[in-house]
Amino acid sequence: MASPSTKSNDSQKEHEVFLSFRGEDTRNTFTGHLNAALKRYAIRTYIDHNLKRGDEISHTLLNAIEKANLSVIVFSKKTFATSKWCLDEVVKILECKEKKGANCGAYFLSCRSIYATKSDRKLRRSIC
Repeated sequence: MASPSTKSNDSQKEHEVFLSFRGEDTRNTFTGHLNAALKRYAIRTYIDHNLKRGDEISHTLLNAIEKANLSVIVFSKKTFATSKWCLDEVVKILECKEKKGANCGAYFLSCRSIYATKSDRKLRRSIC
Protein backbone atom coordinates (compact mmCIF):
# COMPACT_ATOMS: atom_id res chain seq x y z
CA MET A 1 0.00 0.00 0.00
CA ALA A 2 1.14 3.56 -0.51
CA SER A 3 2.57 5.58 2.34
CA PRO A 4 3.72 9.10 3.13
CA SER A 5 7.39 9.62 2.47
CA THR A 6 7.85 11.27 5.86
CA LYS A 7 6.18 10.89 9.21
CA SER A 8 4.57 13.72 11.15
CA ASN A 9 3.10 14.58 14.52
CA ASP A 10 -0.53 13.64 15.15
CA SER A 11 -1.42 17.35 15.29
CA GLN A 12 -0.18 17.88 11.73
CA LYS A 13 -1.43 16.57 8.43
CA GLU A 14 0.35 13.44 7.28
CA HIS A 15 1.53 15.20 4.15
CA GLU A 16 1.32 18.58 2.50
CA VAL A 17 2.07 17.69 -1.13
CA PHE A 18 0.74 14.81 -3.22
CA LEU A 19 2.98 13.83 -6.13
CA SER A 20 1.17 12.32 -9.12
CA PHE A 21 3.41 10.71 -11.73
CA ARG A 22 3.96 7.62 -13.85
CA GLY A 23 6.49 5.59 -11.88
CA GLU A 24 8.29 3.92 -14.75
CA ASP A 25 8.88 7.31 -16.40
CA THR A 26 10.01 9.58 -13.57
CA ARG A 27 10.22 7.80 -10.18
CA ASN A 28 14.01 7.61 -10.22
CA THR A 29 14.61 10.85 -12.09
CA PHE A 30 12.59 14.08 -11.93
CA THR A 31 9.96 13.00 -9.40
CA GLY A 32 12.54 11.38 -7.15
CA HIS A 33 14.63 14.55 -7.17
CA LEU A 34 11.56 16.73 -6.56
CA ASN A 35 10.52 14.56 -3.62
CA ALA A 36 14.02 14.73 -2.12
CA ALA A 37 14.18 18.51 -2.54
CA LEU A 38 10.81 19.01 -0.85
CA LYS A 39 11.88 16.78 2.03
CA ARG A 40 15.08 18.83 2.47
CA TYR A 41 12.83 21.83 3.11
CA ALA A 42 10.77 19.79 5.63
CA ILE A 43 7.78 19.64 3.28
CA ARG A 44 5.95 16.38 3.84
CA THR A 45 5.12 14.57 0.62
CA TYR A 46 2.99 11.62 -0.38
CA ILE A 47 4.55 9.43 -3.00
CA ASP A 48 3.49 5.88 -3.81
CA HIS A 49 6.11 3.25 -3.17
CA ASN A 50 4.28 -0.06 -3.29
CA LEU A 51 1.50 0.32 -5.80
CA LYS A 52 1.23 -2.55 -8.23
CA ARG A 53 0.75 -2.07 -11.97
CA GLY A 54 -2.74 -2.98 -13.13
CA ASP A 55 -4.37 -2.59 -9.70
CA GLU A 56 -7.33 -0.29 -9.27
CA ILE A 57 -6.59 3.09 -7.76
CA SER A 58 -6.85 2.52 -4.03
CA HIS A 59 -9.07 4.24 -1.50
CA THR A 60 -5.89 5.15 0.40
CA LEU A 61 -4.51 6.96 -2.63
CA LEU A 62 -7.74 8.91 -3.19
CA ASN A 63 -7.74 9.93 0.49
CA ALA A 64 -4.14 11.08 0.17
CA ILE A 65 -5.15 13.37 -2.69
CA GLU A 66 -8.03 14.78 -0.63
CA LYS A 67 -5.77 15.48 2.36
CA ALA A 68 -3.01 17.26 0.43
CA ASN A 69 -2.66 21.05 0.48
CA LEU A 70 -1.05 20.86 -2.96
CA SER A 71 -1.02 18.22 -5.67
CA VAL A 72 1.74 18.27 -8.26
CA ILE A 73 1.10 16.35 -11.46
CA VAL A 74 4.19 15.34 -13.41
CA PHE A 75 3.06 14.66 -16.96
CA SER A 76 5.65 12.56 -18.73
CA LYS A 77 5.98 12.32 -22.46
CA LYS A 78 6.11 8.56 -22.64
CA THR A 79 3.25 6.89 -20.79
CA PHE A 80 1.42 9.09 -18.26
CA ALA A 81 -1.65 9.49 -20.46
CA THR A 82 -1.84 5.76 -21.19
CA SER A 83 -2.24 4.92 -17.50
CA LYS A 84 -5.84 4.70 -16.29
CA TRP A 85 -4.52 5.02 -12.77
CA CYS A 86 -2.69 8.29 -13.53
CA LEU A 87 -5.73 9.70 -15.27
CA ASP A 88 -7.95 8.72 -12.31
CA GLU A 89 -5.57 10.64 -10.03
CA VAL A 90 -5.84 13.71 -12.28
CA VAL A 91 -9.64 13.51 -12.17
CA LYS A 92 -9.60 13.33 -8.36
CA ILE A 93 -7.11 16.20 -8.12
CA LEU A 94 -9.26 18.39 -10.37
CA GLU A 95 -12.39 17.45 -8.37
CA CYS A 96 -10.64 18.58 -5.18
CA LYS A 97 -9.57 21.80 -6.90
CA GLU A 98 -13.10 22.54 -8.04
CA LYS A 99 -15.03 21.45 -4.93
CA LYS A 100 -12.62 22.35 -2.12
CA GLY A 101 -10.37 24.96 -3.69
CA ALA A 102 -7.35 22.67 -3.37
CA ASN A 103 -4.13 23.85 -4.99
CA CYS A 104 -2.58 21.95 -7.85
CA GLY A 105 0.15 22.43 -10.35
CA ALA A 106 1.49 20.58 -13.31
CA TYR A 107 4.89 19.97 -14.76
CA PHE A 108 5.07 18.75 -18.34
CA LEU A 109 8.28 16.76 -18.42
CA SER A 110 9.89 16.52 -21.86
CA CYS A 111 6.74 17.90 -23.47
CA ARG A 112 7.53 20.71 -25.88
CA SER A 113 4.77 23.27 -26.28
CA ILE A 114 5.26 23.26 -30.04
CA TYR A 115 3.76 19.74 -30.04
CA ALA A 116 0.92 20.54 -27.67
CA THR A 117 -2.52 20.05 -29.11
CA LYS A 118 -5.52 22.24 -28.43
CA SER A 119 -6.76 19.76 -25.80
CA ASP A 120 -3.31 19.78 -24.12
CA ARG A 121 -3.52 23.56 -23.80
CA LYS A 122 -7.02 23.30 -22.32
CA LEU A 123 -5.74 20.77 -19.79
CA ARG A 124 -2.84 23.05 -18.83
CA ARG A 125 -5.24 25.94 -18.25
CA SER A 126 -7.61 23.84 -16.14
CA ILE A 127 -4.80 22.65 -13.89
CA CYS A 128 -2.67 25.75 -13.56
